[in-house]
Amino acid sequence: MNRMKTWIGIALLGSSLAAHAQPGKPVSPYSQPLAQRPIAATALMQMQVTNKKKTYVRGFLDQSQYSDIRSGALEIMKRYPPKKYFYVTLGRSPTPIAAFLDNLSEKEGELHVNIPASNLRNGQTDGFEQVWAEHLDRFIPKHVLEGKQRIVLIDRSTTGATLVKVKGILDNYLEQKGIKKAVKVLAFARAVRAVPFDFIDVTDNKELLHMNSGTYDNVAKYPWFYVGESDPSALTPLPGYATFKNTLLQRMQRDPELHTALVSAATQEDPAETP
Repeated sequence: MNRMKTWIGIALLGSSLAAHAQPGKPVSPYSQPLAQRPIAATALMQMQVTNKKKTYVRGFLDQSQYSDIRSGALEIMKRYPPKKYFYVTLGRSPTPIAAFLDNLSEKEGELHVNIPASNLRNGQTDGFEQVWAEHLDRFIPKHVLEGKQRIVLIDRSTTGATLVKVKGILDNYLEQKGIKKAVKVLAFARAVRAVPFDFIDVTDNKELLHMNSGTYDNVAKYPWFYVGESDPSALTPLPGYATFKNTLLQRMQRDPELHTALVSAATQEDPAETP
């Protein structure tokens, strides 16, 4: 079936959301005909997971896991409204958040991009400024560079070191282009290890707590990639990500509360600018 049929019901959003996604305007995947079809509360897909301790087969996207992912993504939109901010996730860890955001637009790059970059906490970035500029040219959309939206950089973090490093790279990238645009930083982190900037507490969010434990590596959008070392020509999306994203979409299409939340997000003002 044509993928466009999955977007039936978008008109229910009214004037606040366009029938075709636009930068800064999330599109609701909710479809009333699909909503009437039951879907299992158990895991919708299985995938092998390899972490530091073992390799095992794990179930993904049961109802509880979906609720955790949904709450994290909506919290981003609450703090950083999409009409004011463009979302940039970093690397493999925030894969479930990246997939959720990608499912809110019909065209890739209108609301969110994922930038592949591995081992930045320990890796060197000095001397790779030009390589990084070319890397960002490939992933940051033109409408973000030329428009008024600010950038919010998002990752699952323990110390915040990677996010601080990449924020510096982004700041320098924009400065070299003569673009005056703020780059905000948002981490998914545990409160007991709170990073020194804005963060969403994942202490009680089981699914998001484990984003940086290798759980999502096999469904990440891109493979391991070391900026300045890896061959850019080999950087292509992995099939596991498309499978995960489309499976996640099944739950989103049956979620009327998500639909309502997105209507609100489309008109949300920036909390930082609200008196």
